[in-house]
Order: sequence, then C-alpha cells, then structure tokens
Amino acid sequence: YQKAAVAEVMRQSNIEASASPVEKDRLSDLSQPGAFEVQREAMSFRIDRPHTKDIVSVPYDLNFELYEPQGRSTPAPLIIITQGFGATPDTYGYIAQQLASYGYAVASIEHRGTNLAKRLESPNTELTSWITPSEFISRPLDVTHLLDKLESLASNPAWTNRLNLDRVGVFGYSFGGYSALAIAGAEINFPRLEEECSQEELNPVVSFTFQCQAKYLAPHSGKIKDPRVKAVFSVYPLTNPIFGKEGMSQIDIPTAIIAGSKDNVSPPVQNQIHPWLWLKTPDKYLALISPAGHLTTVKPEDRGIEGIPQVEETPPTDPKGEIAANYLSSLSVAFFNRHLQGLEEYQPYLTADYAKSISQENLNIYLTQSLKPEQLATAYG
Repeated sequence: YQKAAVAEVMRQSNIEASASPVEKDRLSDLSQPGAFEVQREAMSFRIDRPHTKDIVSVPYDLNFELYEPQGRSTPAPLIIITQGFGATPDTYGYIAQQLASYGYAVASIEHRGTNLAKRLESPNTELTSWITPSEFISRPLDVTHLLDKLESLASNPAWTNRLNLDRVGVFGYSFGGYSALAIAGAEINFPRLEEECSQEELNPVVSFTFQCQAKYLAPHSGKIKDPRVKAVFSVYPLTNPIFGKEGMSQIDIPTAIIAGSKDNVSPPVQNQIHPWLWLKTPDKYLALISPAGHLTTVKPEDRGIEGIPQVEETPPTDPKGEIAANYLSSLSVAFFNRHLQGLEEYQPYLTADYAKSISQENLNIYLTQSLKPEQLATAYG
C-alpha cells in the first residue's frame, strides 16, 4: 500500500505540473542565499511558567540560537525551529541561515528533555525510556513560552524594532514536526491513542512507539494551539496515532508537510500522506522526496541523532545531503514568503511544476495540492 500511495503522489504531482505550468525562467533560485548578512547568537531565557491544571512545571533555562538579518529597516518576521529528538539547535542550522538571509529572524530551540545530551545519558536503554510523556506538552510549550518572553521584551531598548511578532511561523522536523502541528492546532487524540496503543501485537515502527508514550500523559485537554503562529512547515512529522483524523482536522492555518518515500522511522503513509489528506485548511502542500529516509535532509555533519535506525538514509546521488537541503531551503523560503508575509509572487514556487523543474535525477521531489483519498484507494486496488 505504501508503494502504491507513494506512486500515486508522484503521478498526481506530474498531472498538476502538466495542467498548471509556471514561467520558470522568471523565477530565481531560492536555494541560493538571500540579500541579508546574518548574525548568529547563542541565547538563553529563564522560563518560570506557572502551574496549570494540565501540567506541573519548574523554572528552567530555554536555550536557543538566534539568527538575525542585518540591515533591515523594519522588524523581522520570526520563525521558530523546533528540532527533532536527539538533535541540537544546529541540526537544521542551514535552514535557519537560509531563512535569515531572506530577512527572517530565526530562533532554533534546544528542547532540554529530548536534546542530544539527554539522549546520550542513556544510550543503551529501551526506546520507551528515551522520553517522558510530558515532552508531548512541554516541547510545544517551549515555543509558546519563548514567544511570551519575546513579547515581554518589547519595551526593552535592546529589543526595540528587532522582531515582528505579528508574523510568526514554525519550522519543525520529526518530533519537532509533531510540535509544529500541535502549535498549529492539531489536538492530541486520546481515544485513538488508547485504541491503537493497546493492541497486543508489537508495532516495530519507531514513531509509533514514541507516540504511544503520550497515552500516559496526565489528564490534558490535548489542545496546545498558539494563535500567534500563522504558518507551519513540518518535515517528516510524527502524527498518527497521536493526532489522527480528528486531531489533524483542527488545523486552520497554512501548512506544508514534507515526506520521505523510504522513511523507516516516520513512515510516509501513516504520518504524512494520510494526515495531509485530513487537513481542512485550504492552504496546504504535500511534498515528497524520493528516495529519501528520515535523515536525508539533515546534512551528514549535523546528524547528531543517536540510536535512530538509518536504512537507505543517504542516496548515493546525494552523499553530502546538498540536493535535499536545496529542496528544503527553496520550499521553506517560498512557503513563508507567501503565507507569512503574504507575497503572492512566491505562489509559483509552491507548485508541482516548479518542484519538477528543480528535481534532480535519482533524488526527485514531487509536490501536490489536490491529492484525494479516492486516488489512493484506486491506486492500491
């Protein structure tokens, strides 16, 4: 079924490319750096969040890398990067650098409960002991508390006119992809978790085992949405069963989901293709990189993730990860320019025909906006 579904995404993308061609000779190469010089600074804020009925908290230091464009005459829109499990703030540093060069301020968060240091504390333990259930709440809340802190600094002369907090986007990868979608409005689906995670047969998929930890959360509404976030770009997210159809359908802001055809950690059908179909927001994009695994868009020097299975993760045609990185750089710049800043001239970059034009032999990218569930059923037979 996964082979049939992936093939149908490709077919639909080719249909859209033929039906709606764009004038590609008028489009610039968004994989190249933008016009702004970028300054990078390691920062930390003390977060003293209050207890709520859903979660008990203690003060902690929230560390992040801030990338800022130099020489802007107006405050910069803000994009927050929420990294994957076992990652560092540098894991998608190239995306932070690229977006900042196009005029965005980018804050790449280090989630203390699931960062590389935390993972290395217990390298040989069972998968289920790598995270505590509270991480499904605390990771999205890191984004919310960072926004709260930045808002509180509005009157501080050191922060005057630096950030435009009316235009906030989130880029998330893997576990961070889950966090981004939760912030966008996807709700934790406790009935689905209880049903799916109580099956006697073992599901060997890493993302499934991860998500099932959420069933042990203390009583919680499942709602973590932050209305200040206006658009999300989610790469290889973990979505099913933790959200399911009921949870994903709550998202009402522009959303891009990226899938890898050979992702064995967060398989594309369960975690990206079906969940994308469940979105009801009119501004939604599904991009598929093939053949790509869970780490294909992470440059080799930044793959600090320990203990994650790596099967066919580096296509022979892209050993340095440069092609995949260019795809992600181009699409993320176009997506946020269009849906965070409202720049309509970037809509042609978010089309199947543009994706086809930048696609490289043996590591292709496909984009669709109109795939239907019936097509997958027909493709599978």
